[in-house]
Amino acid sequence: MTEEQLYDLLGTRHIPGTAEQLRILCTRMSELLELKGEVWVRANREKLISEWEYALRYLISASS
Repeated sequence: MTEEQLYDLLGTRHIPGTAEQLRILCTRMSELLELKGEVWVRANREKLISEWEYALRYLISASS
């Protein structure tokens, strides 16, 4: 999945993270898309973005 596809799927371009972190998110979203389907991902995109933001905050605090 490309970043453009990710932005379309999640309905926003405002997704935090470095280029490397966004590549990881693209991989994970591709896997989730395959497991749950596009309808599920789109219906839960706000929750998914919130969980991603939480994961990044945890990663940053753990590395400090």
